[in-house]
Amino acid sequence: MWERRPVSTFLLRGKRAKSCVFFQNSSSCFYLSSFISRRSAFSLIEVLVALAIFALAVAVLAQSVTNAIYGLEVVKSDSHKAQLYRFALRQILRIEDREEVEDGGSFETPEDGPIDWSVEIEDTEILDLFQLTVELSLADEGGSAFERETGHMESLYVYRPKWSDSIDRESLLTDKRDALSNERLSPR
Repeated sequence: MWERRPVSTFLLRGKRAKSCVFFQNSSSCFYLSSFISRRSAFSLIEVLVALAIFALAVAVLAQSVTNAIYGLEVVKSDSHKAQLYRFALRQILRIEDREEVEDGGSFETPEDGPIDWSVEIEDTEILDLFQLTVELSLADEGGSAFERETGHMESLYVYRPKWSDSIDRESLLTDKRDALSNERLSPR
């Protein structure tokens, strides 16, 4: 059987040798390091797996940073376009003449070139109140297809007594007066 004798250490070629085990009826020394392997480094497979995981993490992080930067640029672009459209609507609403508004037109923006616009004016049931459907387009040249989508349509109501036809205005006023007087006279 196995017999374990006291472990002895000795020098082998100038280095301290590993612990030695002797077998029964044997004078040979077997080093423990040959029976029990001590690992002092990573294997090649382990290093390659670690590098693959690291590369995957870097790729995911780079993609998320790229998406965040692109999203920020889109938000800035949308905000800038919204400001341009508000500017254009203010310019259109400054125009007093109905025919000039109906004709549409174009005007220069400070930085982004011309804005073309057209307006449809519809009468409403309320006296001197008009519904405007404004279509704006910013003439972008170049850029991607996403950046060239620059049309904007908005519907709004404006109060313009000067735009009402005097004959239509009088007939609407007469109709409203009659409706009010009938309402007052009718029993409840």
